[in-house]
Amino acid sequence: MTEPNGWTNPTGWTNPNPIPNQSQPEWPPPAYPTPPEAYPTPAPYPAVVNPYQNWGLSYLPGPVEMVVRRPPRPGVVSAAIGLVYSGIVLSAAEYTISYYMQWQLRDDLVAQTVDATNVDPVDATQLATTSMGIAIAIVAFVWLVVAASVVICAVLANRGRNGARITLAVILGILALANLCSAGNTFGSLLLAPDPPASEAFNSEALLPWWMGVPPVILVAVCVAAAVLLLIPPANRYFNAGAGRRFIPDR
Repeated sequence: MTEPNGWTNPTGWTNPNPIPNQSQPEWPPPAYPTPPEAYPTPAPYPAVVNPYQNWGLSYLPGPVEMVVRRPPRPGVVSAAIGLVYSGIVLSAAEYTISYYMQWQLRDDLVAQTVDATNVDPVDATQLATTSMGIAIAIVAFVWLVVAASVVICAVLANRGRNGARITLAVILGILALANLCSAGNTFGSLLLAPDPPASEAFNSEALLPWWMGVPPVILVAVCVAAAVLLLIPPANRYFNAGAGRRFIPDR
């Protein structure tokens, strides 16, 4: 017995696993996509493209800042804070001496007022004492408020607070102008005082001595120097980290 493939099979053995049918099965028809008419028309591509647009990067939403370590405190900041504290001590001494001398000279001021206006000496003395006491109390209160503000700003600026530094520089500028006016008032009063006196009622000894105009001049120099030291570039690098950066928060 001969098989279809040419092999001889004398025993009549048949293959239990015949060759399967090689014909192709019937596959289901292919699925066609939805026609383009079913989709919305896409937005037209912009005619003008930003040449600086980086299409290869994905940016995080919101501002991104780099955290950096604050540099060591520069010497200019320490010098500025030292000048501020020295100015406060000098200003306290100036106001104390100035108003102490004015209080001691109040009798001369009362005598000038009595001679010039012919008022009752008792009333003039009481008025001068009361008004000078009120003036000294008001000036002392204002001085304490300003001094406390300067000390608070100096302490915070010494710790690296940029807002305190700007506020302190502004206050120092105002105080420099105020002391300049005070020094001009003292020296101007001495220069404009008539010699000899134009009238018997005027007593030049009631004026403050010339050296009382020196502390305001020194305070002007101290305020200007401290403000400049707080605003120069080495101080800026200590207080401001720069664009896109911030310092590590202090513990």
